[in-house]
Amino acid sequence: MKRLIIFFVAFIFTIILTSAAPALNAPQIFEHDGCRGKSATITYSISNLHDYGWGDNVSSCSVPEGWKLVFFEHTAYRGATFTVTGSDIVYKFRDYGWNDAVSSVKVYYRGVRQ
Repeated sequence: MKRLIIFFVAFIFTIILTSAAPALNAPQIFEHDGCRGKSATITYSISNLHDYGWGDNVSSCSVPEGWKLVFFEHTAYRGATFTVTGSDIVYKFRDYGWNDAVSSVKVYYRGVRQ
């Protein structure tokens, strides 16, 4: 009986980890260069980052394998775009002319928009 309980607990734990895997290794945005300061995990598209206190406040990001972020200069996915694909870290958006210039973001995981 003890083995059955241990097996069941291990099985449930495996299911939880497997279903949460993308969220555990998801893209992050940061308020400062070098992936420093306030951060947020981004797992779905956001048409207005200002609603979350992130509009014109993104200075760096980390994008794991399998993810892609398309940043837009205006809300509602309008204006110029800046794309970062996994596995990439952009330490300074300013190097690309995008420091504190992001107002919306489309998020893709394995090619599917989130």
